[in-house]
Amino acid sequence: MTIVHDQYSVDWIKRLPLWDNPFFVTIPCYSEPDVKTTLLSLDKAAGYSDNDIVTILLINSSVGDDRDVLLKNKNALETAISIEPRNYYLVPLWVRDIPDRLSGVGYARRLAMDAACFYCKKYGFPENPVLCLDADSTVAENYFIETTRFFNHHPELDAASIYFEHPVQEVEDSRLKSGIIDYENHLRYFILAQKWSGHPHAFHTVGSSMAVRAAAYSREGGMNKRKAGEDFYFLHKFSKNGTLGICNETAVLPASRISDRVPFGTGRAMLDIKAGKSWTTYAPETFFDLKRINDGLRSGYQKSENEVWAELPVSFQKFIDLGTFEGKFKQVCKHSASSESYTKRLFQWWDAFMVFKYAHFCRDHFYPNLPVDKAVYEFFDTIGQQTPNDPEEQLEMLRRLDRSRGSKGE
Repeated sequence: MTIVHDQYSVDWIKRLPLWDNPFFVTIPCYSEPDVKTTLLSLDKAAGYSDNDIVTILLINSSVGDDRDVLLKNKNALETAISIEPRNYYLVPLWVRDIPDRLSGVGYARRLAMDAACFYCKKYGFPENPVLCLDADSTVAENYFIETTRFFNHHPELDAASIYFEHPVQEVEDSRLKSGIIDYENHLRYFILAQKWSGHPHAFHTVGSSMAVRAAAYSREGGMNKRKAGEDFYFLHKFSKNGTLGICNETAVLPASRISDRVPFGTGRAMLDIKAGKSWTTYAPETFFDLKRINDGLRSGYQKSENEVWAELPVSFQKFIDLGTFEGKFKQVCKHSASSESYTKRLFQWWDAFMVFKYAHFCRDHFYPNLPVDKAVYEFFDTIGQQTPNDPEEQLEMLRRLDRSRGSKGE
């Protein structure tokens, strides 16, 4: 069933049918050439679900968009209207003339997720999840089965990072195929190396493969309006309070295609690769130092700031000066009545964003980036993990390691 409205408003949301147990999928759509593949993929997966699946396709355009963007958006709307899915309710909506200062994927996600969460809260489904997808991604057939199972089995968790794989075998150009393998290996290596180092917030944050309970979405202030990186900042709200988990029993397949709409992500990576860029990643020494930092900070309860500082590597001491560290460390200790509360507060400060900045600092000042396959081999070989040299075989290994993680990231 397809439900079409011209205006985005609370009244529009209130006019949606009353479903028994709705699971919402929210999809921002901007200048997309092919939404049909995504929508049909959802239809297939929805056929295995006992829930009422509702997909909000939020087509969006800004006041400054050119004719080509508007034409693609018009075609996307017409395609959505024509599909008439058998197994879920499709709600396509075109939000036009968004001010340039607001336009972007963060704002589009927010509009769609706000609508879904408003509905869930108003009609008594506050614990139901709202799923996030992109208009160029497909899903495994068990997508709804496993996301439903995840949230049913883990009432203590509010959000999920869903397993993803780029469909690299569909990339015919050998250079682009090699590039997307390097890119995915870089993503997985970065997270798995953080996990090995003992950092508690080592989670993938991919906008097309995440989900959140409706009530928790509102409690955490909803989606941000960033034009890029919105997924990182959104999911790490939940990693910091311990309510983010990993749903590894299904898969989202983000398209391996070129795009210039955002400054980073898969589309931008493919664009850079086509332009001749060779993908590189952080040197293993970055994570060996990160482990020393995490271990040193974690063991710092009831120690003086000078004792802790002396145990930290030079890369950290150059990244954060002693005065700044003393202030942060004293603040953490002042409000910590136990080692458990100390550790929690510590990683509220030394969070995923700080680690990201630290990795960039190491890249620029201590350990230059390496080719991805070299970095992966050296890191895992050093920690005693048998590692292939071939990038495609490395990808298989990294995917296997990622999928072996438990629902809470262990």
